[in-house]
Amino acid sequence: MNSTEKPIDWLECESCSRKTRHRILHSIDEPIWDGPDDRVGTATWSIVQCEGCETFSFLFTDEQVHGYDDNGDVLMAVKKVLYPRRAIGRPPLADIWHLPFHVKLMYTQTREALCNDMNVLAGIGIRALVEVVCKEREAQGRNLEKRIDGLVEKGDLTPAGAVILHSLRTMGNEAAHEVKAHTSQDLTTAFEVVEHLLTGIYILPAKASRLPK
Repeated sequence: MNSTEKPIDWLECESCSRKTRHRILHSIDEPIWDGPDDRVGTATWSIVQCEGCETFSFLFTDEQVHGYDDNGDVLMAVKKVLYPRRAIGRPPLADIWHLPFHVKLMYTQTREALCNDMNVLAGIGIRALVEVVCKEREAQGRNLEKRIDGLVEKGDLTPAGAVILHSLRTMGNEAAHEVKAHTSQDLTTAFEVVEHLLTGIYILPAKASRLPK
């Protein structure tokens, strides 16, 4: 079977940051049973490739009987999970190599928690990422609240930006101390704010340093 004959599915592509056509290169099916004689669905593991950027991914599909409609026809529930997990429309920062090592490590792990719907860990990670930035920039203060204000004093952050970071700090505290899982939408917004901070402090200055004097 050549590539043009392979089955096609529309799936989220992290590299393209949108849904794209994916070729299903190889699949293995396994029946799902509810008792020894009652097959209720199929689990499928597939290797897939984006037709745009040609990135490979692993797709798990769970298709099971969900019920019956008014005519008695079977209704199927289908769940698809892609690995590595991804947040559609949330590509990683470009030029991430400009970030200091520990900042980049915390950024990457927090993003992975967000992409994998680990909302408590993502909330803790966002707070920890702000903490790492404050430490790396040597912002002064006895606690994170004071160190965020220290970023303003150093000129790394505007007063308006500090107000936003304080709200992120509160979210992180709730996640760490109250095991509170904030919504994916709130966490995505918070993560965008931190990405903006990282871009302004590290990435843009590094790129600007290469401009002609």
